[in-house]
Amino acid sequence: MQLDDINSKPSVNGHRLDDVTVKSEAIKEEKRLLELSIVEVKAENSRLRGEINEVNSTHAELTKELQSVQGQLLGERSRCSNLEAKIAELQKMLESMQSVEDQARALRNQKFARDQETEHAATVQRQSSGGVWRWLGGSGESDAN
Repeated sequence: MQLDDINSKPSVNGHRLDDVTVKSEAIKEEKRLLELSIVEVKAENSRLRGEINEVNSTHAELTKELQSVQGQLLGERSRCSNLEAKIAELQKMLESMQSVEDQARALRNQKFARDQETEHAATVQRQSSGGVWRWLGGSGESDAN
């Protein structure tokens, strides 16, 4: 038994000292790896926060631009409505102008017909009054025949 005691390694709390040292080293290594992982995770979190801030900034800018474009769109819609109303008004005027043009054409035709009648009447009157002067001048109708 004394031989076993000499060959046996010192122990702590019933565990051999080599086992405790190996476990301690393993735990230290695991701790070191975990700390490295924490550093990596913190770096990744920091990078992601930067990206989130950039995305939020871009989002804010795009939101402002969208609002601006929406305002311009409302203005254009209003302008379009005004133009459509003017077009409708001009179409009505154009239709009434066609009616006025038709009436003017009819009046020109009537005037032309009256002018023709007046000219014809004046010609007839000249011819009939010219006959008396012809008779007085010595050229009667018998001469004409």
